[in-house]
Amino acid sequence: MPAARLQPLPFLEPTRLLDLVDQDPSLIEAGLRIVARHVALPVNGGGIVLDALASDARGSCVLLRIIERITPRIIEGTLAARGWISDTLPTLRILRPDLGSSNEIRCVLLASGLEEAAASLLALLAGSAPEVLLVHAFDSPAGLALSVGGAPSGAKAAGGRSRLSPAPTTVAEMKTSPLAGIPLTADEVAEFRKVSSARPHSQRSPSPAESRPASDFHPATDFRGGFLEN
Repeated sequence: MPAARLQPLPFLEPTRLLDLVDQDPSLIEAGLRIVARHVALPVNGGGIVLDALASDARGSCVLLRIIERITPRIIEGTLAARGWISDTLPTLRILRPDLGSSNEIRCVLLASGLEEAAASLLALLAGSAPEVLLVHAFDSPAGLALSVGGAPSGAKAAGGRSRLSPAPTTVAEMKTSPLAGIPLTADEVAEFRKVSSARPHSQRSPSPAESRPASDFHPATDFRGGFLEN
């Protein structure tokens, strides 16, 4: 039975998910490369911590946020971050030339779901909305696996994908590097998502930077320290 083969797991910690993307960037899109992790932004950049900055195959800068459930506030903070990154991109490229050469800045949210209000906001933002990629982890007979789906209806899919949830998309098995596909049918993937959606959402403990009030952020130390660490 599919349910016996696919056992839902809690939403992955950002560090672990980023490690998987490092090993196989095609989980998001081919050519993606993580440049820096845990990037703390100043108040005028939303006062948030980006899980990573990356570059894509076209040389665009990509902001990555790993959020279990997307809310309107998450979207607003992400757009503020994109505005700040846009204003400071020339300086950032002096620090990290591997951020790419294009002036395009993309925002990609990796999540297991989103609130209804967030879905409505994404639809209203249309072309300026952050891209969404739905990620679920589960235990399979071959080990840890990821179900990587497209955007929900009304939201842009990361990597230009047009498939909408709950259509089956990439399923990858975690062994060693690189990741290898496992033979799961579309029905099995759908069954996993059904079981997974019925589980209570776990709460990820905030990082020290995320738990601090916005007024405690010190851009020169927080941003520079996080930005140069990778």
